[in-house]
Amino acid sequence: MRTNKKILLFISSLGSGGAQRQMVLLSNELSSAGNEVTLLVYHSNNQLAYQLDESVNLVELVKRHKVDFKFIYRLWRFLKQYRPDVLISYLFIPNMYARLIGRLAAVPRIITSERNIDLGHSRVRVLLERWLSRLGHAVVVNANTIKETYSKELVGLNPDVHVIYNAVDLNYFNKRDVVSERPRTGMADDVNIILLPARIEAQKNHLCLIEAIHALPESILPQLKVVFAGNIFDKKIHASLLETINAYKLTDQFEFVGPKNNMPELYSEADIVVLPSLWEGFPNVVVEAMACELVVVASDVSDVSAIISNEKNGYIFPSDNAEVLMRQLLRCLGMTAIERESMGLLARERVTELCSTSRFRADYLALIDTIKSEDFQ
Repeated sequence: MRTNKKILLFISSLGSGGAQRQMVLLSNELSSAGNEVTLLVYHSNNQLAYQLDESVNLVELVKRHKVDFKFIYRLWRFLKQYRPDVLISYLFIPNMYARLIGRLAAVPRIITSERNIDLGHSRVRVLLERWLSRLGHAVVVNANTIKETYSKELVGLNPDVHVIYNAVDLNYFNKRDVVSERPRTGMADDVNIILLPARIEAQKNHLCLIEAIHALPESILPQLKVVFAGNIFDKKIHASLLETINAYKLTDQFEFVGPKNNMPELYSEADIVVLPSLWEGFPNVVVEAMACELVVVASDVSDVSAIISNEKNGYIFPSDNAEVLMRQLLRCLGMTAIERESMGLLARERVTELCSTSRFRADYLALIDTIKSEDFQ
């Protein structure tokens, strides 16, 4: 029978990112199962801290420099004093600290997590991971394609790798009755809003959507509004996107609105969500939008094809293929309101099956219970 444990979760900060949102959900879920949960961070950018349950203890150990030996000592001392039964870390740098300092502090169970498919993009990182993976007990990845990449890069080491899909808080991400902003912005009710909610950087491939919109019949364009919602991570790419929009004379069709906190409302105001990423770990935007009963069009990267059944609960197109994306958009725009509603319900049903918080919690608890402290000394 499972006994409640003292669990320490570790990440750099609780800034507004996918890994950070998952860390908050995991903290809350493990705490709700009766465990003593502490969440440890080392940067003060903690926008999501307000989402933590009161039962979760948030601790900040300040890291002042890129290489901060005093922080390393404070982390070791904290681990020795707190004596967690389990240490779970997200993201590469926290994973490195968790394995090295956690091992020195004799933490009995160390679980790290690889959240993106870009491990092979850096040979230095691969070499570090090949060495560091020996110091932890298990690795969690959030997509089958990441497991395949991870296993390929670490061939011969056979680390204990487990796939646990990201969770979606279905009580939060759902279709909302929102007061339409369209009259205020001068948009007619029959205008279709296409939303791309992602930071502006190369990975998210906003240019592909611009090219697809440019390829649509001109007669459709007056009934379209494309909204880019997200932080500008790459100013050069942002400038290039604006230049392309201007060159195509599509300034009336595109709007950059920056990052938004009210994502369910933003989804509910849209008609179609597009994610044209060149690569992904686990596509949070896809499942969040599907949970809000939206028609989603996504590039076939990572586990997207395992989440979306093409033309059943959404649409898929080959990565970076603007022509096929354009054709999929035409299909979406040609759907009746009833057809969109039906597809949206099937989309939420799929997300409920794959990404409920209860499944997320159960998968982590099952993994923790497979690790015997006496096996990892």
